[in-house]
Order: sequence, then structure tokens, then C-alpha cells
Amino acid sequence: MSEFLRKFFRMGIAVCVAYSIATSTWAQQPASAGPRGVPKPPDPGPLFFNEQWRNPKTYPEGVLPLTSVTQEVVTTPNLQLNVYDPNAKYIPEYRKTLRPGSWASDWEGPTCLRIYGVETPEIWAGSCGQVTVTLRDKNNFVDLSNRGRVIWRTYVSGFHVARLVVKLADGTFLVGDPGTGTPDVAHIENEVVLSSLRWLKLDIPQTVTRGTWVEKPDLSRVDEIGWAQLMPGSGHGVGGFVAVSKFEVWGKPVPRTEAPSH
Repeated sequence: MSEFLRKFFRMGIAVCVAYSIATSTWAQQPASAGPRGVPKPPDPGPLFFNEQWRNPKTYPEGVLPLTSVTQEVVTTPNLQLNVYDPNAKYIPEYRKTLRPGSWASDWEGPTCLRIYGVETPEIWAGSCGQVTVTLRDKNNFVDLSNRGRVIWRTYVSGFHVARLVVKLADGTFLVGDPGTGTPDVAHIENEVVLSSLRWLKLDIPQTVTRGTWVEKPDLSRVDEIGWAQLMPGSGHGVGGFVAVSKFEVWGKPVPRTEAPSH
């Protein structure tokens, strides 16, 4: 073998060894944590609660699993259900003269709301007018000011949409835009970051919006959270209603005994 070929052969071996060492070193390095200088998104906080309801009754075969909504439908400890139904005072009259599209059994409870189903029960507002439903943790406010979010499963019909509602620590009710729901498709799950919504004041219990956009509301101490049906329901069957079968909130708990910071 000529001197030239021997030098060329030795050079090739050296290149291969160097490449092998470099490849091994790169493989042992940890994966990049991302571009430097890019801040991490805010922590939305832990799971505050996940409510999926229960139907408190048992039903014989062939009987529609539909009953009135009371506190019994709530499964999460320390969680209080609030229903703001401006027409609740007329329920005795509705028992005698039914609202269009409703059934006599719709008016056996304290409000217009009904819970339907057993395996995946949903709170249904089809026989209601405008109505607001909220949940309140008895021990804590919830801080939703960073990327606090709601993951919920909705079923809406017609032009209805489900809109998130918050009650702030000072007693102000706000309703969010945009709403959630795909018409006549049951149990669609959506995730909504509360700070991404635009808000209007909500007059309770009338469930009517007031005024203009509320700029940068303080979501750091939310007292109650839920949803509203802003248009009257059309009754049983498709047409117009809001139903919710899951309501999950992610945010930081703030003890109710804790004084607000200034």
C-alpha cells in the first residue's frame, strides 16, 4: 500500500472515531427546555372541582329518567347549587296552565330546571325562560385571574348557546362572550380560559345583560361560577335549550377567611 493510501486510510479512521464521539455526546445531552427568554405561561392552578351530577331517583323500565333539580343532584362535597330563576314564583300557575312545550311534571320542583339521564345526567333548561345556574364552594373563593379555566360538556339546541357566568367577591355577576355549544349535537366538551372572555354585567335573578363591556374584571376571588341560558327555552324536543352534563373548574383556591390583598 502506498504512503498516500496509508495516510488516507488513517485519516478516514480518525474522522469516523471523532464523529462517533460527537454523536454519543449529543445523545447524552438533555432535551432543550425551549428558547431562552420565553416566559412560561401562568399556572392555571389545580383542579378546583369536577361536577358531573347524579340523578337522585331510580326509574322503572320504560320510564323517562327526568326529575326536578335540587341540591341532591350535586356530588362534590362542600359545593352549593344556586338557581336564579326569575319565573320560579310562577310555578304554581304553570302547574295549572302549562308553558308552551312543557309537561305538567316539569313544575313539580322548586325551579324550572330538570335533570335528565342516569349514566350521563344533564341539567336541562328547556322548559325555562332565562335562567342562571351557579356552583359555590362553601370554604373557598377561586382565583381564575391567570389561566384559570372551565372544561364543560354542553348540549344546546337551536340558536341557544351556553354562556359562562361568574359572581365576584363584591357580589357583581358577569356573563361571558363568546358562548359555547354546537346546535343539536349532544355532550360536546369545550375548554374555556376565563381571562380570554369579554364580559357584561348580568342582572340577577332576571338573567338580563346590562351596560357595556366590563374591562379587565378582577377574577382573583370568584365567589360562584356557572352558566346562563339567556333566551327562553322551547320546551321538550329540539328547538331551543341549554343543557350541561359536566362542569370542571381549574383555579387556585382562596380561603374565604383570607383578607384580600391591596
